Amino acid sequence: IRCQQLVDYFRVNLGEKSNVFVYDGKSNEFVLRPPQDHLPLAFNETEFKEDIGTLNETNGNTRIKIGGKDFLIVYYKSVMTGWTTVGLIPREKLMENFNKTKNTTIVAASLFFAASMLLSLLIASFLTKNLVRLTKAIRSVDRDNLDIALQFNSNDEVGQLYNQFNAMVVRIKQLVTDIRTSEREKKKAEIYALQSQINPHFLNNTLNTIKILAVLHGSDSIKT
Repeated sequence: IRCQQLVDYFRVNLGEKSNVFVYDGKSNEFVLRPPQDHLPLAFNETEFKEDIGTLNETNGNTRIKIGGKDFLIVYYKSVMTGWTTVGLIPREKLMENFNKTKNTTIVAASLFFAASMLLSLLIASFLTKNLVRLTKAIRSVDRDNLDIALQFNSNDEVGQLYNQFNAMVVRIKQLVTDIRTSEREKKKAEIYALQSQINPHFLNNTLNTIKILAVLHGSDSIKT
């Protein structure tokens, strides 16, 4: 058996700080065992064999403690040889990979969320642009500014609403012009009416004044 090739193969698949064992259940011995300096501190071979002996399924995984630290056992039992291939992986190594994956996922999700928000804002801005312009136009009319110079090249609901609004503004301007014209004509009529009332009184007073002067000067012909 080329043990080194097995060790290299499993180490690539399991990762650093992980070890692989090949256990023969019949002889209760390891066919393949890592060097002692590669094993975790406080590793007890007898206890580890007992843990392997309790594995009943053909393949699977379980957790054990070695020296107070958690390890994951991944195993597979060969029906042909009766050997059990066991991978011993430190939990901290698994969590390290998990944390890297989690951080990568969080960063990717954050970037995706930011991109989604930016895209949503751009879409909302595009969809509400005409509505904002219409709102400004309505506020301008509310401040008695009827000279609206907006053009909408849109056939959507906002464009139709603006066409109705624009027609209303034109109608209001026409009504304002009509009212001003009507007020001017009304004032002129009142002035003419006053003049009509004033002119006869003015003429009568003038004649009375002439008559009084004639009496005072003894001009009976003028008085008559």
